[in-house]
Amino acid sequence: MPEPEKKKNWFARHKVLTVILAIIVVIAIAGSNGSSDKSSTSNSSNAEQKTAETELTYQEVDITKFIEAFDTNQLSAENQYKGKGVQLKGKIANISEDITGNPFIMVRPSSVGNLYTGTSIQCFFKNKEDLLNVANDQIVMVKGKVNEQSLGIIMIKDCQIVE
Repeated sequence: MPEPEKKKNWFARHKVLTVILAIIVVIAIAGSNGSSDKSSTSNSSNAEQKTAETELTYQEVDITKFIEAFDTNQLSAENQYKGKGVQLKGKIANISEDITGNPFIMVRPSSVGNLYTGTSIQCFFKNKEDLLNVANDQIVMVKGKVNEQSLGIIMIKDCQIVE
């Protein structure tokens, strides 16, 4: 008498979905590690961070020249701008949240059309409420702390809309 066939578990029956699910979990974990604030810091380091934020000065830069600096030499531009405050004017191309729920806008030079595919600037905000009264194609002045460029996107953290 033949043995009854053993029933495979869900993951074994759905290999493609299992791989996709695993990739999503890895991306979510990687994204949350890179952008989350660690709540285990001491009160003294929190005070130092707040002091550093208030002392950050914002250099007004032309958005086109800023992007050109990164396009010409990313390492040199990151050396010049990373960790420093910048203020720039551009056109909003997208208003959204990343995979971990961090609100952001994508900004591009206002002189380019809607089919612009060059280097963009991604400005992350602490509160999504800061973005409820803006719209795509609106010209805004934003300020924030330059982080780095990855995959053609220059990331700026702790952004605020100035005008």
